[in-house]
Amino acid sequence: MATKTTSTSSRNQGASAAMPQQVFMVGNNNAFAEIKDKLTNPSIKEREVISITGMGGIGKTTLVKYVYEDKDIKCHFDIQAWITVSQSYSLDDLLRVLLQSIDASSPTEKQSAGTFKLKDKVRKLLLGKRYLIAIDDIWSTQVWDDLKICIPSEKRNGSRVLLTTRHTDVATHASSGGLPFSMPTLSKEESWDLFCKKVFAKGSCPPSIEFEKIGRDIVKKCKGLPLSIMVIAGILSKADMKVEDWENVARDVALSSTLYEEKNCEKILLFSYNHLPENLKTCFLYLGVFPEDYEIPAQRLVGYWVA
Repeated sequence: MATKTTSTSSRNQGASAAMPQQVFMVGNNNAFAEIKDKLTNPSIKEREVISITGMGGIGKTTLVKYVYEDKDIKCHFDIQAWITVSQSYSLDDLLRVLLQSIDASSPTEKQSAGTFKLKDKVRKLLLGKRYLIAIDDIWSTQVWDDLKICIPSEKRNGSRVLLTTRHTDVATHASSGGLPFSMPTLSKEESWDLFCKKVFAKGSCPPSIEFEKIGRDIVKKCKGLPLSIMVIAGILSKADMKVEDWENVARDVALSSTLYEEKNCEKILLFSYNHLPENLKTCFLYLGVFPEDYEIPAQRLVGYWVA
């Protein structure tokens, strides 16, 4: 998930509890319906862990955000909490962030508070409640092993844990018995719909058949990967509406033969970076000052630019 900028104060390094911002989702309606049904199925009373797995950029986080913000889901659960985990994390920081997400009015625990005390407080807040905990971007089985101790597994109130990971072994390890949900890529028409919504105002059609032909060829090479489609559509949305400009982007896409293979999120983002104006490249590099999954305060970032 790309680092985001916010006007609020920054979170702890190694974890983020920012409430999901409003998102729009194109396609994957069946996936949405399936996950929503798993979360609200009245016949499953015990706590259930639902794992969503898939390559980076395939839309796992977007799907979970969309489900998390659904009005039926909000009504169904007494408590909702969202945390994002980095590859490198501090368990104590993760627990503090989880506490704040469960109850924003809860006083922030001091740095001196030990792991046992933090786990005990999380458990007490969740005990007896029907809760939904979303844990985004887990990289190892150890994360779930560290957290599951403080997440009550009562067998009567239908609580759920929803997590995302790129790693099938992590998803299988955490899931409650059943197979993890494997995130599908977008269909041909879903991919085109997403492309048009990003490039053109209100998702309108290309201005001519020539533009549509180039656009569909680009989308085909993205192989249904939402991140690739969004990155390239973002480039075209800022470009002049000239056939030669679109052809140049299409040529670059064709040359990037490994852009859409698994584990190539960095290459996709590099493709976007290479198409930035030179002055914005410098501005973008300042994001590297902040740790992974860190909420970047906009004022501090602008301060760095000014300095």
